[in-house]
Formats: sequence, C-alpha cells, structure tokens
Amino acid sequence: MNQILPFLTATTTATLSVTWTLADPLNFEIDVPINASVIDIEWAREEEQEACEDAGCQYGCDYDFDTETATCLCGPDEIDNGSACVASPCLSLGCSHGCEVTDAANEVAECNCPLGFVLEKPDNATCVSYVVHDQRLINSDDTIRTKGNDALDKCLAVNWRRTYPTGNRLFLENCDCGSFDNNRGKRNHFPDYNNTIHGCPTLSWVYNATSQRLMAKGPSIMSELSASHSNPKTDRFLCVSFYSVTSTKDYLMILRTCQDNDDKQDIVFRDGRIVSANNPHICARSRKWRGKDILGQSECNQKDFIFWGDDVDTV
Repeated sequence: MNQILPFLTATTTATLSVTWTLADPLNFEIDVPINASVIDIEWAREEEQEACEDAGCQYGCDYDFDTETATCLCGPDEIDNGSACVASPCLSLGCSHGCEVTDAANEVAECNCPLGFVLEKPDNATCVSYVVHDQRLINSDDTIRTKGNDALDKCLAVNWRRTYPTGNRLFLENCDCGSFDNNRGKRNHFPDYNNTIHGCPTLSWVYNATSQRLMAKGPSIMSELSASHSNPKTDRFLCVSFYSVTSTKDYLMILRTCQDNDDKQDIVFRDGRIVSANNPHICARSRKWRGKDILGQSECNQKDFIFWGDDVDTV
C-alpha cells in the first residue's frame, strides 16, 4: 500500500473544494475529495481501473466518477483529433530532428529544427546546419529573402508609396518584381526606373551598421526614379521598427520614418536573424495576418526565420 495512506486513515470533515490526486503503480490517477477515507480511495482506484480495462484502454484513461465514463488516452504515436485517436501526422513526414503538431483537428504537423539548423528544400524535412560568414545578410540584389524552419522563400516587401502615421505593415511576398515592372501606372510615376540598374523598389533594402538602421531603399531614391516626371517625388527615409523592445509577446513590426532616437529601430543581424539591438531575446518572425504572410516580432526560439543573404551557406 502506498506509504501516504496511513496519514489518511481518519475521515476529515473539511469543506474545502479541493481534490487530492493519488497515482497508483499502474499509472492511474484518481481524483478524490480531501475528506475521503482509505476505503473510499481504494474503491475509487478499483472502479477507475476496472472502467479503463472494460473500455479497452491500452494507454490509460480519464475517468469521470459523476458520469461513470472512461475516456481512453492516446498512445505515444497518436494524437487526439477531437473525435478519436489517430496516427500522428509526424509519422509520415520523415523529419530528421523534430516534429510539431500544429493543428490536431485537421491532423497537420510540420518538421522543426534545433538552433543552428534550418530545413532544406525541397523535402522540408531534413535539417541542415548553416554558417553565417559575416554580418551582411542583404542579398546582392538588395532583397532580404526569408527562409527557415517554416520553409518560406519570400522577400521582405512594403507598399512604400503610401505611409501612415502609425507606420506601414511589412509583408513577405514573392521575390519577383513583375508586379512593379509591368505596372503602367507605377512606370508613369517613376519614368527613370530601370530594372537593369535599380533593384526592385518594393523589395530593396539597405542596412547601416553604424546607425543600426534597416531602411527601405526604394523610398529613399524616389527623386532619382522620378527625376524626369513633371512632378518629381520627394525622398522618404523609412526604417524597420519593432513594436516593442521590452515585451516578448507577439506584435506586428512596422515601417516608420527613421528616427535617430527611436530605440525600437535599433536592429542587428545575429546568426542570420533580425534581432533588436536593445533586447537580444526579441526576433523578427513571420506570421499570418488576414491570410497574408507578414513580418512580426516574438521571443527568439528555434522557429525563427533565417534571413539569408549571399554569404550564408548550408553545410
């Protein structure tokens, strides 16, 4: 008998709404009132064990004494999709390191990797280590292409022609400038844009390591792109900004007018990630917003995006 039972030989009349849990050697957990006697506990143990056995539960069960029903627990390679135990979707993915069930109801899972590794395309299942050669993580075409454990291959983009007082959202879009190159209206507004010498205005970025500012390049050369227009545009200097540098909660990141004294715009590249220079625990992350991939912030962990540049290799 469990050595704790001698201390419960007398029935207490306490009226506290507290339950006491006793785990027996057969891995059954019995919730009984604090005023239960040894006989009550033994009876509860036997009742729950018999109910689990009658239900054919192989991996234990949850027993409801009020309704006298036993609910079987799922096995180590199974998940509960809300109606039954089914084989874990991780079993079919062939993940090299780890797997996470992201939507049990729809039986959806994804592979993940430990720190220092990213998922290799095209299988999205094999983790490979990566090496960052230096701190230049903007590609030679001025884009920031996102790849990582969620296996997206998109570029950081912004609708920079219209700015809002609270800042512009930052989207992750296809790394193709066709939507700008083939847009007659945009070409009319920026007649001096030449895709053979200019990077894509909506996808180009520049980083200043001294000021620690990550700035949208397109808005900063608007006067150059519209020099021959009857109404040339004025340059704007817009920088990527964290929403907060004190909280590790999830927020959307924004593009705002560059400010020297704004600590939320202090950004560094560290181990392939976009990180707050004032809080090494806050990283840029991709998230879904109204069905679109958008740049947000969160606490740094193994699911962070790797912001690859030309100088990053997998080994």
